Amino acid sequence: MKYNLVPVVYGGADYGHLAPPGSYIDARSFPDARSLGEFLMHLDRTPEEYARYFWWKEHYEAVDTPENLALCQLCQKLNDPGLQPKIYSDVHQWYSGQEVCYDPHQ
Repeated sequence: MKYNLVPVVYGGADYGHLAPPGSYIDARSFPDARSLGEFLMHLDRTPEEYARYFWWKEHYEAVDTPENLALCQLCQKLNDPGLQPKIYSDVHQWYSGQEVCYDPHQ
């Protein structure tokens, strides 16, 4: 949210509770991946429409939290070629446990 990009989200979170309305694109609001892709290409061709996703920057400020920093650190480690690879047989269980996530297709 701190950078000039629009998050494309997909999942069971209440994004309206986590981010200002109109600041993200919920992939589940499109009937299929093709429709989403066409919309994203449309935004790429129309900078004025893309800019509307940043209305909130005049009213809110994105701040780093320990949770955000942890995800940045995870990303850095996942992309560090100097680190030894690790294998987890159940990433879901390792990362969040059964109580936090659910299968959105069920």
